Amino acid sequence: MYRELYRPHLALIQGLGGFLRQADQSGVLMAIGSAATNFNIDFVLDNLDIRSYFNAIVGAEDVIESKPDPEVFLKGAGLLGVEPESCVVFEDVPKGAEAALNAGMSAIIVTTTHMEEEFANYPNVLFFISDYTDPRLAELF
Repeated sequence: MYRELYRPHLALIQGLGGFLRQADQSGVLMAIGSAATNFNIDFVLDNLDIRSYFNAIVGAEDVIESKPDPEVFLKGAGLLGVEPESCVVFEDVPKGAEAALNAGMSAIIVTTTHMEEEFANYPNVLFFISDYTDPRLAELF
């Protein structure tokens, strides 16, 4: 019932659609590594019609340890067939930035739920964005 009530409010962060298209056209492999259940991940991906951009999906049921343990990100990298150090994680919570650090991955922080100061202890943070229109993201391709 909650999902049906929430569905009309489900929307991409500004610029995310274009970012995903550009990454896909550039041949960037993308995975989802989330603490959410696979059912909720599926709800979001399918209702926003963005599933096709992701080559791997790792949710809560796919790992033994949750963030800040790096398992979710390491499994995602493994499914993509890429080395952790070549990955960039997009995160919005400190435990996720810590999990990326523990996996040997860089992170870009989306400041939708936490403030920049909360990430001061994470040397793997490349920069902060408020949405996906930030021009620095083009440098990733």
